Amino acid sequence: MSSRVLGYRTVEPVRVDRWRLARLGVQALDPAWNSIPDHPVPRPRIVHLAGRSHEVRMAELSRLASAHCAAAHRRRHHPRGPSGTDTR
Repeated sequence: MSSRVLGYRTVEPVRVDRWRLARLGVQALDPAWNSIPDHPVPRPRIVHLAGRSHEVRMAELSRLASAHCAAAHRRRHHPRGPSGTDTR
């Protein structure tokens, strides 16, 4: 089995092993995009639950979905204008 995938080492420490010309315009995402259990961020766009048990994943996805729905409900029923004031 290879210890490289897409130019990255897959053994500790995981890092870029070979740079290619095609990657010159690629850069790392801001950490706010990704939340992982070891480095959670407050409002991530993506939550990674790899390595967690099925039960833990389902519980966390349920919690995230409930929080997302509650936030959408608040925005729908309590709209705010540009200055943060109620628009109703």
